Amino acid sequence: MNIVFRVDSSNFIGTGHLYRCLHLANCFRENNIYFICKKHPYNLNQKASEYNLIEIENGNDIEINLDIQTWLGENEIKDADKVIKVLKEIDINVDWLIVDHYAISSKWENKLRDFAKKILVIDDFTTRNHNCDVILNQQISERVGNNEYKKVVPEDCRICCGNDYLILNKEYFKYKNITKKHNKILSNIVIFMGGADTLNTTQPILETCIEFNKKIKHPKIILDVIIGRANKNYKLFKGYEEKYEFVKIHYDIPFIGDLLFKCDLSIGAIGTTCYERCVTLTPSLCVCVAENQMTILDKFLKAGVMKYLGTVNDNYLEKLNNILEFVIENTNELKIMSEKCGEFVNIRNNKTYSLLN
Repeated sequence: MNIVFRVDSSNFIGTGHLYRCLHLANCFRENNIYFICKKHPYNLNQKASEYNLIEIENGNDIEINLDIQTWLGENEIKDADKVIKVLKEIDINVDWLIVDHYAISSKWENKLRDFAKKILVIDDFTTRNHNCDVILNQQISERVGNNEYKKVVPEDCRICCGNDYLILNKEYFKYKNITKKHNKILSNIVIFMGGADTLNTTQPILETCIEFNKKIKHPKIILDVIIGRANKNYKLFKGYEEKYEFVKIHYDIPFIGDLLFKCDLSIGAIGTTCYERCVTLTPSLCVCVAENQMTILDKFLKAGVMKYLGTVNDNYLEKLNNILEFVIENTNELKIMSEKCGEFVNIRNNKTYSLLN
């Protein structure tokens, strides 16, 4: 079977889309797998080099920024033409074309229709028209997905939504039957604000935790800070590690689950990592760093697996400090949140990896 992924990464796009595709590809690695990626600044394309990686040139029409409409660097038609050219050059019959890109819609997919037997779209929104055989959105419920996607996809498109369709690193499946030890004191926090953290929210969060650490009477809380390869501030954070013995910097690590599982609390953005925290039974405090993250906030709050600090424009650091003061005196709250994580995500029911069969 020939499987082709169309996905990008950069300091603005982030790294989550690429990692989702890599996790999916890893489950079908016995097939012929191709990644078509643009040469955006601070990309992680080389992560896909174990497969057939084909890089295409950026367009010069649009400057890429936080607006998702700019993320191709040109219009969809020009990008589609470049992909078609690649497919003609490698001369394969594409069984599955898998697209994970906020700037791609039915305009792009219509052009590629004759070059792939089936198209699977991984999406986090329900507002773009798509011409695909399968659409996957792990962020919304099956009920919402069926209602909303029927308006924007073909009638015969298979709609796959909800927690049963999580795309995760296969390493997470080792946690499906495990229990978590709960410390009587808050002793370890993991901070991870995404692979790129374009807004550099990691720094003020880390500084707030450092100042909190200085005030507490019991042993200092270990602060494990995860920095992605697309993050431009690695050297800055190494300085904190050199200054404070309780700060540990983890750069471009292949799997964050082990750090999450051993910690008492995680601080992060809202996105795929929220599910990874739930799988590892890790309660979390979350900051919204992008508008699209708001679409999934409510379901995590209703499940009781996280506490919301606000957006980057809110006074989230003050709220962070207040919650830290609360949980250090009420560690049973973390135990309750951890147990709810296990109830909210049950990866034993995962259906994602049978989609292409």
